[in-house]
Amino acid sequence: MSYTANRLIISATSAFFLMSICAMAETTVCFEAEDAKELKPPVKVTEVKDKTEAASVSGGKIIEIEQGAGEGSKVGGSAKYKISLKEEGVYYLWARCWWLDSCGNSFGVKIADKPEFIMGNDGTYKSWHWVKAKVSLKLDKGSYDLEILNREDGIKIDQILITSDRKLIPVDIEKSEKLPE
Repeated sequence: MSYTANRLIISATSAFFLMSICAMAETTVCFEAEDAKELKPPVKVTEVKDKTEAASVSGGKIIEIEQGAGEGSKVGGSAKYKISLKEEGVYYLWARCWWLDSCGNSFGVKIADKPEFIMGNDGTYKSWHWVKAKVSLKLDKGSYDLEILNREDGIKIDQILITSDRKLIPVDIEKSEKLPE
């Protein structure tokens, strides 16, 4: 095989490889927890009035289940969102949370027809931090209902992030976008 033919094969292979990488581009959607399309008590939107706390949340509002408001499926309560994914793939869910204590550090999540799962149960209390779901979700391109479900009271959620980038680790307040109507 000639030198020119080898270069053409290498160039074609490189172009195919680059196109494959571009086709696998990550999709990330970050939105404000208070932008729920539907709320069922005891989940509620709260405007943060304390100046110090307001500076540590995105947009000055959060959703929360106040301490003493009740917990679990007997009480009910949820926040429902409509998300749109531009690509099919494996997705990872994050939530920027504040927990009161070990009895108020988790919530349920339901997305589309996937089984409900629990997020949280970590030991970081009384400070805003990102929590990653312990499950990944295989999702097609399209629109989905995502629901945050009451499991324990004494929780606050500022932002929710869903990404196909398994290496992404949110650290602070993320840039958010408006959800589709």
